Amino acid sequence: MQRSHLPLDEILAKHDWISAFAHPPDVTSLLHDNVAPSPLQTTQLKASLEGLETPLVDIESDLDLLRNAVVSLEARRLRLQSLKNDYETALSPIRRVPSEITMEILRRSWKDDEYRGIRPGRRLTGFNVFRIREGPWHLGQVCSSWRNVIKTLCPELWASMTVGIPFSFDPGKVPLKADAVEILRVVLERSCNHPLDFNFTYYGPVPHSKVEEGESQLMKQCFDIMIAHSRRWRAVEITIHPSYLPRLSLIRGQIDLLRDMDFGCCRDPPSDDVRAFEIAPKLENLHLKGMHREANIPFPASNLVSFSDTRPFAGDQLTLTYLDVVKSAPKLLSFSYNDYGVQSLNIHPVPDPPSPCYGFIGGRTFGIFAKFSAQPGITVPEESHANNHVRS
Repeated sequence: MQRSHLPLDEILAKHDWISAFAHPPDVTSLLHDNVAPSPLQTTQLKASLEGLETPLVDIESDLDLLRNAVVSLEARRLRLQSLKNDYETALSPIRRVPSEITMEILRRSWKDDEYRGIRPGRRLTGFNVFRIREGPWHLGQVCSSWRNVIKTLCPELWASMTVGIPFSFDPGKVPLKADAVEILRVVLERSCNHPLDFNFTYYGPVPHSKVEEGESQLMKQCFDIMIAHSRRWRAVEITIHPSYLPRLSLIRGQIDLLRDMDFGCCRDPPSDDVRAFEIAPKLENLHLKGMHREANIPFPASNLVSFSDTRPFAGDQLTLTYLDVVKSAPKLLSFSYNDYGVQSLNIHPVPDPPSPCYGFIGGRTFGIFAKFSAQPGITVPEESHANNHVRS
């Protein structure tokens, strides 16, 4: 049927008769009882029924026309709304914010104070390098101006990170394995020359697992990349498989900025010496975990503030080493080691003794002093106190 091209008011006026239409009284009576219509009424009812067919077709045609008009108008409305949004975006106040202010806002959005002065049992945290929904990756998705500022003007946002196994059952959160190394390179590139605070953890593959052996090779590549940037290490927590220890020797003499180190080894660590931290002039906090009892781990103590060593009790084998640490560390405030031979005593803290060598946080009687008070160069006050944590 040919569509009507009448104006809307004429279309509505054409169907005004429907509102005023009413049944004749005899038809109304038939609708209120079950009496069959007479032959004459039957003829009239059929004629009336046929007379409604054409108006129904007409009104359906007009409705189709109006529906199409509504769809067309809604599409045009959406187009206008899009144009309006474009203009509002172009006039957005954030576009007039100088890059320097945006940079400062983004910098203050990230908390990095948790890296200052790590303690035993306290885990460093930073954005997961391989999760694009975290940290600067996420902030950079807000708009292009933020992305440009984050990429070029906020190196510190990229310099506090966690580097772990970049694989998960959720493909939306992690990259493909082949991309992981390149992603880490990009993060380090964007961190420029800013000091690095990071956590690197890898416990090694499950034996005879080809999948995990591949992951191990990939993590070794990531570890090598971090070692290549060792001159920028500042606050670091590393827990690695023993097979990674030879690589760690490459940082010796390359960690002048290192302030905090929490280092652990898992799965039967070797007894070989670990000389990686031997030259670290700014080292203040050193915490060792899981090391072999016979391993020699030299480090500078002139600036040392906190030291702990949780390796298994080695009798008197490490006593002189620990005494040398205390003797060489005038700034030492916290000292912790395993000594199964010293009984734990609950003694209230006492004020720091006058000698700067014993500026320890009070806790338990430091039995190692009483046992070796005659060692040359070690002056022991009547009541020497330190954090001598006796671990079972």
